[in-house]
Order: sequence, then structure tokens, then C-alpha cells
Amino acid sequence: MTSLAESFPEIADPALAPFWDGVRAEKIILQSCGKCGYMRWPPAPRCPECLSATAQWKEAAPTGILISHATYHRALGAGTAAAVPYSVALVRLDDGPQLYGRLEPHDADAKAGAAVRACFQEIEPGIPFIAWRLEGGSQR
Repeated sequence: MTSLAESFPEIADPALAPFWDGVRAEKIILQSCGKCGYMRWPPAPRCPECLSATAQWKEAAPTGILISHATYHRALGAGTAAAVPYSVALVRLDDGPQLYGRLEPHDADAKAGAAVRACFQEIEPGIPFIAWRLEGGSQR
């Protein structure tokens, strides 16, 4: 049986360590351009806005808006079988970048534009995870 840990190989990638260390600390830490301040995900060797090669890692606000979501009614692997049905959300952070995560609790009626807040979970021992919760079902 495949575990969820095996589906998250990027956790061991040193280039992503600041992000995963942040998730373990219940923070969203993203790469930011050292020249123009553009916050980006995924990390890259150069800023897509100004092409600077300088970067630092900064904390982003754990809030954003729901861009879209999809509900899974069947497991795509053994590691997700117990969670069906579940929704995967695409969220645009208030600080700009977009991140994916589960919509918790599952809400098939969630609307694009709804305000969301990150909630941090451990899906298996040592495997941190960002999920998204609707903030009072409100829309922006």
C-alpha cells in the first residue's frame, strides 16, 4: 500500500526546505525577490518580474480567496481512500501566489471568490500539510 508520505517527495528537497519548515511551524513561507519584493511560488532561481537572482524567504499571510476547487468522489490512490469525498482547492493568497490544498471540511458548494484561511495539519507523522477553511462562507 502506498502511503501519503510517498506522494510528497518534495518534502525532502533542500530547495523547498524553508517552505516545509514553515508549514511545520504553521506558517506559509515563500520565496521573495530581494530586489523588487515579488513573492513567488514555486521557488525559482530568478524573479519572473525583474529577473533578479537575489531572493529571500518571507512569511506570507495565511489568507486568500478561493479560485476554484474540484471534488474527488473516488480515491486516486490507497493513501486517499479514507478521505473520499474530498475537495482540492486552488487559492490565491492575499500576498499574490497561488497554492493548492484540501478544502476542509469538504464543501462541494463552495464558491469561487470565497475568503479562505490556511489551517495546518499533519497528514501522517512528520508530513505537514496546508488545508483551507472558508471564513464564515463569505465572499470577497
